[in-house]
Amino acid sequence: MLKRKQFIAAVLVCCIFIAAILASIFVLKLSKSFNDILPIGKSLASFQKFHVIAHDLDEMKDLQAESKAQLGDGMRLADWNDIVAFYESGGSLDEFIKGLKMSIREDMLNIFNTIKRNSERSIQDNEQLLPYAPGSGYRISFFGGPRLQGSNRHYFVARHDHIKPPGFLDHDHLNNYLLTVGSWFAQGGFALCYGELDENAKGNSLASYDNFHVIGHSLNEMEDHNAECIAQLGEDVRLADWSDILEYSDAGGDLTDFIIGLKMSLRDDMKAMFDILQRSVENVDPEVDQLQPPDLLDNQYHISKDGNLRSQGNRHYVVGRHDHLKPDDFFEHDNLNNYQLTLGSWFGRGGYALCYGKQLDLPIPLSKALKSTMPIVAYLIVGCLMLFAGFLSIHILRIPNWLIGRNAEVIKQSIEMKRNEIAGLEKLQASITKGEDGESVDDVDTESNE
Repeated sequence: MLKRKQFIAAVLVCCIFIAAILASIFVLKLSKSFNDILPIGKSLASFQKFHVIAHDLDEMKDLQAESKAQLGDGMRLADWNDIVAFYESGGSLDEFIKGLKMSIREDMLNIFNTIKRNSERSIQDNEQLLPYAPGSGYRISFFGGPRLQGSNRHYFVARHDHIKPPGFLDHDHLNNYLLTVGSWFAQGGFALCYGELDENAKGNSLASYDNFHVIGHSLNEMEDHNAECIAQLGEDVRLADWSDILEYSDAGGDLTDFIIGLKMSLRDDMKAMFDILQRSVENVDPEVDQLQPPDLLDNQYHISKDGNLRSQGNRHYVVGRHDHLKPDDFFEHDNLNNYQLTLGSWFGRGGYALCYGKQLDLPIPLSKALKSTMPIVAYLIVGCLMLFAGFLSIHILRIPNWLIGRNAEVIKQSIEMKRNEIAGLEKLQASITKGEDGESVDDVDTESNE
């Protein structure tokens, strides 16, 4: 009996420790999965301590805070003095421009190519590695100030390749206008940050609506935009597919709300045409009018179609806003609501991508606190599980002895009771016997005397 109970106790102890180990593995994996859905911040381009981010802020918003929010506490908005210090210490501005993927303003390309044609190679389209921010380059501060004193014009650094555009108000320049500091009004675009990247920082979408999220990127048409969505927004987010938009529309989703929520604009070359057409339409909803003060991002975002990133050849799928008037040069694969949205494909590096999925929406400090404390909490839980298993095992191992000891005590008490009963009976028997014997003797004596 004792051996059997000891064997059962040993089996129970093994089962408890196995369960504790499995539970510990589950807790650690759960901790890692939770950390994975807290996205990691990522710059669009980096060179030494300079990093480019996309943003949707206007000229009055806090880009210092945005730099920290996207890339971590060790980051701030780059200052012109940072660039000057880099250049004066022997840094190459050509490498700076190439590393940070700075482009020439699109409206100046023809002028630059005309001037450079006889002296240098022309600027090719594939050199425009990042869409030039509307009306500016990369926003920076100038001697610590984000805006021109006495106005709302935000400072920015622009690439001019020694040819400053006419009408460009410059505040300073390097190497005969290879780089120039200007200032202007604008909503959205790109900012130049400075500092050490924090791998625990949280990525942010530039616009979100329903389960759709817009990100900026520096990829070309052959690179993996799906992986970029995951890298910027977390494991539960992927590149949006045309079928996701179809499903949203088929479920009764409003495409106008979709366009406004995701800050989709019209192509620049189509704005005048749309403006003329809309002027002839009465009761135009000002909220739908793309020509209102700009807080829009771009006219088309990279997506996939039926899981494929590209159509025939290298053309990457894009979804474009056309408001029922498709441009003649736009090659379509499909459309929704008579070309309110159109599926097309094209070549190109940089721009915006539309992601899809559940993005964990947590404040930046809370997100970072969770990422730093989650491993500690997980290991504490594992320690508690193992400690509990140990105490429970010791208790179970002691149960057979406890049970045996209790049974022995009961048996001992029972035997003692029986002994007491027997002793009582014997005593009673003895007293009875003694009493009977005494009575007989007295009777005999009495009779003899008589």
